[in-house]
Amino acid sequence: MEFLDIGETRKPFDLAPVARFRRLRRLRIVEHRRGLPKLLHANPGLRDLSLWRLPVDHVLPIIALPHLQALALTLGSLTNSDWLTEIPTLRYLALRRVRKLSDLTPVTRLPVLQWLWLETLTVERLPDFGSSTMLTRTECLGMRHLRHPAALHGLAAAPQLRELLVAAPHLPVDAVVPFVDHPTLERAGIVLGSNFTRWRPNQRIRCDDHSDGPGDVSHGAPGRQPAASAHVE
Repeated sequence: MEFLDIGETRKPFDLAPVARFRRLRRLRIVEHRRGLPKLLHANPGLRDLSLWRLPVDHVLPIIALPHLQALALTLGSLTNSDWLTEIPTLRYLALRRVRKLSDLTPVTRLPVLQWLWLETLTVERLPDFGSSTMLTRTECLGMRHLRHPAALHGLAAAPQLRELLVAAPHLPVDAVVPFVDHPTLERAGIVLGSNFTRWRPNQRIRCDDHSDGPGDVSHGAPGRQPAASAHVE
């Protein structure tokens, strides 16, 4: 068996007996923490890991998964974001509603990261992604703490960024200006409160007010439909 999904139960249980499975490639765990280190140790070939409602670096102070390519943390907590650098093989990273996470600087030290999904975090500014030469896609959804005109400047430094989706209701329009002349950006969606913004790289940003926005552009992410969006076709 290569895929194991242990969802929410009435009472969390011990995962140690499940460690008999030693050829897992994909694993999803919701809340269960007892025996989780043993289960991961028994499956060093994991490539895809999804953890829900767990204090991640408390349950897993050390993580050794040399082949892990995709990691999704949802509705849990991460006190020390340097924990992420223990997995330098990550190509996809999703941090969704993760508490106690305010510094994303360690994410910029993931050398092969290609797709970054950030959702409902308390981050006020994104760090400098100038060293993230593999990063081509980023999604920032429900980022209510992004309010500064320079909040996204660090992300604009990503040299190979091709796709961008930002939903930050308090973000000023000035914050997206650095992406106008981005040399590699091909497609972008910008959600800024009730402003409907359409723009292409190397063109002036235009803002118009619309009462009704388009359908959900969050690629299946939970939440309400956005009030505004922008697309570069």
